[in-house]
Amino acid sequence: MVGGDLSFVCWPSSRFGLAYTRCREVSVCSRKKDEAQRRWENLARETGTVAKLFSRRKTTKAFQKLDRMMDSGQYPDLALFNRLLRVCAVTKSREAGERLFTIMEEARVSPDGRSYAELVTLYHRLRKFKAIELLTKKMEEKRVRRTVEFYNSLILTCLGTKDKGKAQNLMNEMSKDGIKPSLRTYVILAKLFTLVGDHEAVEDVFRRALRSGINPSDSLLSRVIQGLCAGSSMDKADMVLTRMLDTGRVPDTDAVKALTREYAKLGDFKSVERMLFIEENKGKYAEVEVYDACFAGFCECNRFEDSRICRRRMKMDRIPANSSIARSLLKLCAYETGSAEAVNLLAGELVIEGARKDRKLYDGLVVAQSHCGDLEGVQKSLKQMAVDDVTPNYAVYSSAIIAFAKEKRTADVRAMLRWSRRDSAWPNAEACRMSLALFVEDGCIEDLRTLLEHMKSRKETLDPAIVGEVAATFQARQLDSEADEIREAFLVESTPT
Repeated sequence: MVGGDLSFVCWPSSRFGLAYTRCREVSVCSRKKDEAQRRWENLARETGTVAKLFSRRKTTKAFQKLDRMMDSGQYPDLALFNRLLRVCAVTKSREAGERLFTIMEEARVSPDGRSYAELVTLYHRLRKFKAIELLTKKMEEKRVRRTVEFYNSLILTCLGTKDKGKAQNLMNEMSKDGIKPSLRTYVILAKLFTLVGDHEAVEDVFRRALRSGINPSDSLLSRVIQGLCAGSSMDKADMVLTRMLDTGRVPDTDAVKALTREYAKLGDFKSVERMLFIEENKGKYAEVEVYDACFAGFCECNRFEDSRICRRRMKMDRIPANSSIARSLLKLCAYETGSAEAVNLLAGELVIEGARKDRKLYDGLVVAQSHCGDLEGVQKSLKQMAVDDVTPNYAVYSSAIIAFAKEKRTADVRAMLRWSRRDSAWPNAEACRMSLALFVEDGCIEDLRTLLEHMKSRKETLDPAIVGEVAATFQARQLDSEADEIREAFLVESTPT
């Protein structure tokens, strides 16, 4: 029998017991964690299947799959629901988006700012601005905190309405709520200010983005270049472009087109060559886009010789003219020659080359024929558009109305206005002014009423002299009350300076 202290014999056993217990606890926790991870991965996979069904517009199957998931206890979390809402926004599926919102509430998954942002994006794509207002009120009632994504979606709606004031108000609300604008916010604002022609505001947006510590993306820099080009600030646009190229970054095709258009106006072929070099790595389609911008610039400044040089270069590079280039070439031909025969021959040549007979080609053809005074050709083109199932745009209707109004063809002008309302392609201000003058001259009261009513609904303004003539026409028929209404609606009083 061994005597003495035997406690040391128990030490390893005791240590092993503690280690085993801890190991077992870790193993159980790890197993639970793995199970939770597997459940989440399975849920994400199932949700991905639902998202694919939504993207393929198989809405019924998608909701059946979602119902089966929820019946088996697989409830998507907020992030997965937001993913599904995003798919609905992309596919413009209003019914699916609204139904998902209802399911979220039933599943006790409270929509957050991102959820509302996706639904706002959906309504914006569908042009449902009233629904956006109602959704914003609902968000306030439920006291859901606004996020930067939600504000971005609201600012994005301002692009459709070109409402610069509303966008600035939303930016002020963002700062009051203590929300910092994101890179996407500045990209949307730059795009909006370029669209409305506020080129100084584009520069201001760029400065604010830099001051806030945001590293400008290619998209933001491209939008800034577009804004500077639209404001003819070519020195600044060149500076931004040079900095991009020096850091190995390339502007997108829209920015390159904006630069090319301005260089073409100036006749700067060296810079145009540089734009072609930038785009040639993107493929032939991108090169065609540069040539398109080039001819558009020539067309604006009537640079006929330059357009011929560029056309020869295109043929050497074996790049066919698309319908957009054809539009510019037809206009240039009309402006230079004034010959309807030359325009029609060129149109045939371009179609043989491969230009599609779409809205852009007919736009150029009708504008060119109208410029040459070829009214019979205009009528033939409009009939051919109906045969080819091409809907005329506002430029086609504007050119046709101006050409018919010059020749005092009231019946044709009346028909063009009626068709433009049908096709939601309202003519420009010059066409409306000439139509009014013709109807006043012929005393067409009903036509004047219809045209003025439509102009009033579009909040268009008129020259005081024209307003006076129109009002006098109504007064001559003893329609004094209508004459007063016309003055109130269209006459802008001058304020003393």
